[in-house]
Amino acid sequence: MADIDRHKLYHEFQEAFPLEKLSELTLERYTNLNRSDSFCYWLESKTEYLGSIWGGSAYKFGIFYRNSEPGDNSKFLHDENYSWYASLASDRDTAFERIKVAIIKIATAARNGEYEQIDEVSEFGDVCKWKIAFLYSDEKLIPIYKRDFLLTIAKAMGHEFKKNVPLSAIQRFLISQQGDKNIFDYYAELLQIHAKANTLVQKTLTDITKYPDFVKQLNKLAMGQASTEEPQYWWLTASPAIWSLTNMKVNEEQDYTLYNDNGNQRRIFQNFLDARLGDKVIGYEANPRKQIVALAEISREQDGETILFRKTESLIHPIDLATFKTDPELAEMQFIKNPNGSFFRLTKDEYDYLMELIRQTNPTQQLNKKSTSYTQDDFLTDVFMSVPDFTRLERLLRRKKNIILQGAPGVGKTYTAKRLAYAMMGEKDESRIESVQFHQNYSYEDLIMGYKPCEDSFSLQHGIFYEFCHRAANDPSRDYFFIIDEINRGNLSKIFGELLQLIEVDYREKAIRLAYSKDELFAVPSNLYIIGMMNTADRSLAMIDYALRRRFSFFDMAPGFDSEGFAEYSKSIPSPYFGKLVKAVKAVNDDILKDDSLGKGFLIGHSYLVQPVHGDDRDENLFDYDMTESIIEFDLIPLVSEYWFDNENRLNAAIDKLHDVLK
Repeated sequence: MADIDRHKLYHEFQEAFPLEKLSELTLERYTNLNRSDSFCYWLESKTEYLGSIWGGSAYKFGIFYRNSEPGDNSKFLHDENYSWYASLASDRDTAFERIKVAIIKIATAARNGEYEQIDEVSEFGDVCKWKIAFLYSDEKLIPIYKRDFLLTIAKAMGHEFKKNVPLSAIQRFLISQQGDKNIFDYYAELLQIHAKANTLVQKTLTDITKYPDFVKQLNKLAMGQASTEEPQYWWLTASPAIWSLTNMKVNEEQDYTLYNDNGNQRRIFQNFLDARLGDKVIGYEANPRKQIVALAEISREQDGETILFRKTESLIHPIDLATFKTDPELAEMQFIKNPNGSFFRLTKDEYDYLMELIRQTNPTQQLNKKSTSYTQDDFLTDVFMSVPDFTRLERLLRRKKNIILQGAPGVGKTYTAKRLAYAMMGEKDESRIESVQFHQNYSYEDLIMGYKPCEDSFSLQHGIFYEFCHRAANDPSRDYFFIIDEINRGNLSKIFGELLQLIEVDYREKAIRLAYSKDELFAVPSNLYIIGMMNTADRSLAMIDYALRRRFSFFDMAPGFDSEGFAEYSKSIPSPYFGKLVKAVKAVNDDILKDDSLGKGFLIGHSYLVQPVHGDDRDENLFDYDMTESIIEFDLIPLVSEYWFDNENRLNAAIDKLHDVLK
């Protein structure tokens, strides 16, 4: 980014939040979920090139609009939407008023050159308050805000301050060395000085330095070996009260500051400096979970201020610390010896030992190398459906995420559901399909989670849908399909519980706390599709719950006797009985349609007449007299007898039409 852009960015901030208007700043404008126009968003993100304050938690702003459930920590208070430091006030409005007064004090002192007054402000940590100060200093302050960073530069320039010296003193010293240099040219030189002093490469330096050869040399030194050396291994501890590894999505990145909110170095600071791009990370959450919950990797090396992690996998079955804490193989592990801190080195043996424990209950998800290609043409060959209907069905599922295939017996609902999944995946990959069948005793505990007997006690166990959601979330680039047969046979409100909200397309990826889970948020991933099947001819079943009906689209499946696919299938059946049987069934279906007590939901499906005819499965006696008679007597007549149990005349007429096939 060129200097002119930095000057422009500075003045854009001034126009958005002029000092004279700060007294009118509202809590919503200070921090909100619209983000792009809030004071906090400008401070951290939009003015990043005026000195970075990335990292840490949102509590560094004093008060913030929360988009997830708060953690349990007595240092913080919460209401419905906001969280803030308890030390500010007991209510949000008073807390924000203190924050606003502090901002005005910082801005006024910076504008007037009274920098010592900024040291006295206690509502913010050093990083935030000096970033605010720079933005109101008429570009006179140095846009570097970390104490150790500034001390290193000052020492390299020949002036060694005591560690607890007020930041205003360091700022005044560096300003005195500026001469007539443009602030951002001088900023570039200071970053270069720091880089030389620490043999670090600063990301910002590559944007604005006047010494490209020096940058290339440092990059080669710091980055060039990363691609040829073996990765290093690390243990990252997250405090759920501040931030959660569990609630991060796979491939989501989290930056972590090398300095705390007071500007002091993190414990075992050298670990942050040593971590390289691509290093492997085991993610652990401290109290109250005390579990390994995720795997990650270093996605950007430290830039002097922050380091970046990318989550690569959520563990469906977290590993309790108690199960390995005393294992002799880990006796010398940094974290085990002293857990105070956040980023610890692992030896390769320690990492391999932990990964073996993890993989015992969390096997690696691998691509199915044995899967075969499956296209729309394959679907239309297998399923007797027209091209427009297939296109409509696929688009419907893509849009809604949840559909129910409804129809009479024999229209191929279950068969179609799995092949629809194949067609949308582009391959026959059974590892990305899970199927269940609902019944009257099926429960929330079976689908999501619940306490079940385990030896002589009860333990919390995850259900099939919960685990399948995690599998899909760990593989966000591919689609997954959850198929529910007989979806209307269970007590749907009882089975789905909170899922009535989470499965809705507008709520995908939005996490909530489940009934049995106090420490974890759960979300249904957007790459998971739900296909339900419902028999419309079963009179014993109640209508589907209206709340659930709104979350699903319903696709009517009709008999496919008139489809091109069925016509092709018919050509492969040489028996004279087959054509007569098709005509008879279509005639009975006409009677069903005309019956006001039945209708299209009771039509006889084509599946009753479909038998395997491919390869070695071909039956030489396919639709001979005996087979045709068997289908009529034991499949079709019992079905129509159920339909017309109270109308003997119509029943006899239907039976006669079917028996005529055999004459």
